[in-house]
Amino acid sequence: WMASGVMALLGLGDEWLPGVTHGITLALIPLLVWCLRRLFSGMVPGMGACRALCFACAVASTPLMGWWLLAARSDVGALLLESLAFLLLLSYTHRPALKKLVGVVLLCWAAWSFRQISVHVIGALCLYVLFARQHRTWLWIVVATFGFFAITIMLLGPGYRSNIFQANMAWPFS
Repeated sequence: WMASGVMALLGLGDEWLPGVTHGITLALIPLLVWCLRRLFSGMVPGMGACRALCFACAVASTPLMGWWLLAARSDVGALLLESLAFLLLLSYTHRPALKKLVGVVLLCWAAWSFRQISVHVIGALCLYVLFARQHRTWLWIVVATFGFFAITIMLLGPGYRSNIFQANMAWPFS
């Protein structure tokens, strides 16, 4: 959805799709490194800004991130949005506010839109509010999250639904 928006804005044809998607992936990397540096420096006692930056660069450039240097990957956008949601979740745990809660849910939905397996932070938020015995808040989070998922699935059409629910890929390991 992001690439098609950029291509429409710039008036580019389909032949530009690989370049645009790779450019978006590369443009998200500095934001991801910044966000991870904030997370690491705030969560690990004694980790200075320089060490946190080095660790963030290592995490963002590892092959486990999907070889973003060689291909356009949705992993980068999903990790960036989930990391931002996690930063906001940490802020919410110190000072609960409805705006922060809505922000976490929206960021998690956006991360899910990049990669449907990106549900870790929303799961952590659900567990947090359940353990805090905030049942109404938990219900609101679950209804809002699944509502956003359903709206996305319905709006993006039959091709998207087929790709999510009926894709049959076999990856042999031998």
